[in-house]
Order: sequence, then C-alpha cells, then structure tokens
Amino acid sequence: MAFDKSKLKVLIFDLDDTLFDTDGLLVQPAHREACEAMIGAGLNATLDEALAKRTELFDQNPRRPVYADLVKNFGVLKGSDATVVEKVGFEAFHNRPVNEQIHLFEGALDTLKGLKAIYHLHLVTLGHVATQFRKVEKLKLKSEFLSITYVDVTLTKRKIAAFKDILESENLPSQAFAGIGNRIDGEISDANELGMQTILFKHGEYKNLAPKNKFEIPDAEVSDWISLRKLLL
Repeated sequence: MAFDKSKLKVLIFDLDDTLFDTDGLLVQPAHREACEAMIGAGLNATLDEALAKRTELFDQNPRRPVYADLVKNFGVLKGSDATVVEKVGFEAFHNRPVNEQIHLFEGALDTLKGLKAIYHLHLVTLGHVATQFRKVEKLKLKSEFLSITYVDVTLTKRKIAAFKDILESENLPSQAFAGIGNRIDGEISDANELGMQTILFKHGEYKNLAPKNKFEIPDAEVSDWISLRKLLL
C-alpha cells in the first residue's frame, strides 16, 4: 500500500527507539542486569559468558526467546528451577528503575508540537507498566498526547487491542491512522493488520529485522525525526 499523507488524521506512536534512543541509553545495562539476575537464580554461567551468548543468540535471530535460549544453552545449577531462571531474566530486563538520564531524539519535541496542530496524537508503549510509566515521566511526554496506553508485556506482546480502542474512540476510517514505531514484528504488524498506514522508524536492535509476512512491510520508512517531520508536515 502506498503511503498517503492526505488521508491521515491520527498518529499512534511507539515509545522505545522511536521517541528516544532506548538501544543506546538503556538496553545494555538492562541486558547486564538480566544476566546477573539469571545467574543469581541459578544460571550455570559467568556474567561474561552469559552476556556474550546473549549477543550471539540475538544476532542469529532477534525473534528468538533469548532468556529461554540462555537457559537451554547453559543449563541451571542443581536445585534451581529452569522456568524460574528464565522468568527472572525476563522480569529484570523489563522491570527496572530507569536511573539513567534519558532524553528525546533531537527534533522530536518540536516535531511533536508541530504535529499536534494537524493530527491527533496517541502513544502506545509495550513493556513493564511501571518501567514504561517512569520513562514517560522522565521524558515529560504526558502533555504531548491525547492518550497514553501502557500495554503489559507480561500479559501480551501485541498492541493490537490498544490500537482497536483508539480506532473506536476516534471513529475514523483505518486509513486515517498511522502506526509509527521501530518494530516490524510489533506495532507495524499490528497497525497493518487493522488497515492503518504504517511508518517504520529504523533504529535500535531490531532495525534490520527482515519481514516474514505482508503485515511486517511498512508503507514508509524514516531513520530520524528530521525525515519524519518532512514526511508528515
């Protein structure tokens, strides 16, 4: 489907690696904390071994359940529960205090303010709810969006239900909406499935992920907020 700005009325943004550089600012310390937590719970590996293997596994296939694969690769110490070790890693990666200093991408705030004059803006973010809430607070994003929806990653890995709620609340044709984010296997796929237009923000760990079906093919791609501004304003 060809991207058609003339039809757009509503923009639904992702947070991580779309509004700010999650990959550069938070991902590496979160990986370390996850591996440390798994080792503390009984993963049979040193921290260096776990970190190196995590990187190797992710590079081989970013779609793989990396914490389950770490457990399969190293095993666990006697008396430890493999399921618990996997869960501990997942929880540590997603549920963290965000003590790091974070900031929006260059040009993001000014562009959002310009977009607000033309479009209805919504934010839908997937992760541990408390962690995602802290990010939004630190980035001072509340006033920039008509709604902010926190999708709990411990319950689902899809945003499609949140997207449906916004579609219904806006009461507009699906082509009046654009889903904007960095995951072709996440918000891009979900938005395409609902008939929305889609814009891939190519940044972060998943920027080179290859589409595996038609829903993972975006209508447009950008790599920074200058390009996004040109596309939408």
